Amino acid sequence: MAELANCPVCQNLFLKNHLSNSCESCYKKEEQRFQQVQQFLKKRENELATNEDVAAETGVELKELHQFMKNGRLRIMAYPNLGYPCERCEELIRKDRLCTGCIGELEADLKLHEWDQRLLKER
Repeated sequence: MAELANCPVCQNLFLKNHLSNSCESCYKKEEQRFQQVQQFLKKRENELATNEDVAAETGVELKELHQFMKNGRLRIMAYPNLGYPCERCEELIRKDRLCTGCIGELEADLKLHEWDQRLLKER
């Protein structure tokens, strides 16, 4: 069911639904930018492009380009130089939300915390 909301881009009121988080006008503009990125990457000579190359050639901001990748809209497996930042350290990654280094650190911290909790229970 749709609900009334303010568009996060232009602040206009719109009916929010499961398909879009922005108003129709902003959604269409986003779709147009997405199509620009896809058209750029379809060209064989651009398959080694970096995030900065794509942004410079299409006019799409890096933040929005990262969102396309992170949300899975832009399939980057065929483009080895594309990625989006880890949510913790900003290192470029190609899947998930965290890089392997941050995942390892968090797992180690969790194990240490579990060990501390066991010691507290034993006392």
